[in-house]
Order: sequence, then C-alpha cells, then structure tokens
Amino acid sequence: NQPPTQWATEGFAISRAEITVGQVLACVDALWCALPPEWDSSVQMGGPSSMLPAVEVTWNAAGYICQFMGAELCTSDQWEYAARGPCPPGSDKAACAEQLSGFPWGDTPLACDLAWAQHDDNFCEVWDLRAAPDLEPGHSPFGAVDLLGNAREWVTGQGTWWEDNHDKAGYSSGTFLERGGGWQTSVEVLSTSVVTAQPSDYVDAAIGWRCCW
Repeated sequence: NQPPTQWATEGFAISRAEITVGQVLACVDALWCALPPEWDSSVQMGGPSSMLPAVEVTWNAAGYICQFMGAELCTSDQWEYAARGPCPPGSDKAACAEQLSGFPWGDTPLACDLAWAQHDDNFCEVWDLRAAPDLEPGHSPFGAVDLLGNAREWVTGQGTWWEDNHDKAGYSSGTFLERGGGWQTSVEVLSTSVVTAQPSDYVDAAIGWRCCW
C-alpha cells in the first residue's frame, strides 16, 4: 500500500505520482482486484514496466484499486487544487481561479523539461509513458509530478468548485472526467483548467490516475 505522500490542503492528501503498474499488481497479488483484461498476463512485479503509470484501466477499476490503498479516486476539485495551489487567505475563489497559473510550475510557458509530452509535432521527441521522476522542474506547488503530460488522469465527481467554474455542456451522467492531458495530447489540453470526459467503460493506453486520502 502507498501511504499519503503529499498533503495538498486540510483534509486530503494526493499521490505524488500517477499510480504505477507495480501498485496495481500488489492489489492483484492480495486478491483484492483482478488483473486488468487488457494487460499482458506475463507482466510481473519488479519487471521493467513496474514503475510506469498504470493505464488501460476503467474509471471504476481505478477507484477500486484506490480503495485497496485505503484511498479514493481524486475528485476534480482535489486534482485542480493540487495542480494549481491555494488561493491567498481570504480571497474570492472565483477571482483567484482566474489569477492562478494554468500550469503547476507557474507562469513559465510550456517546455520539454516541464511537461512529459510531445508538444506540437513531437517537438520534444516523446515516444511513450515514463516512470515518474523523483522531482522535476514542472512539479506542482505541493511536489506532485506529471500532473500535466505523461498519462491523462481519471478523476471522480465534479465537485463544487468545478460545478461553479466550468462549462458542463456535453458531460452526461454516463461519462467520467479526466484531467492533465497526456504525452500525446495537444498543447491546448496541457493545462490545469482543462477538463475532458470519456464513457464509463472506456480504456486507453494513455489514461492513468492517482489516489487521494
């Protein structure tokens, strides 16, 4: 099990990095969850893929694995808070949201060393997922890495802040939200404020998640 590693605000903690293949295999070994159907049955704990983000897992299965770790799938609010940082004490949240940067690292424009992604026309020569670094220039105010780029991330619910500050058109009850963009997504999606959605049974080789406690 992975203990809380980054306290993001009063009341919750967030995984420092995206949940890994090794953490999912620990859930399988404990007979708590089944090996994801899309995974190769030869994948092993300690193998070359163990430290890579776990992908090709449905939204529901991701939440179940978080339960094994004593956590829950992060809400959209939690993810955004961890990515953007807190508002100054006493400030209006809506106004603050307009002032906070669209990137976890601040106002510096997107660059290859800040977000693990191809960017436009694969300028950064990124070809696949990576294992999370110990720390990177693009870390969030709370030390979380790969919030933008690498794997896109499932989140749960919409949360009061999201409900108040995002256009909800097109998000039906049969879809689930994802945040952060991935290594293949366009630069427009690599932002702390962008929200996308997929069907409940959707799996993709570039969607992972992290857990919140």
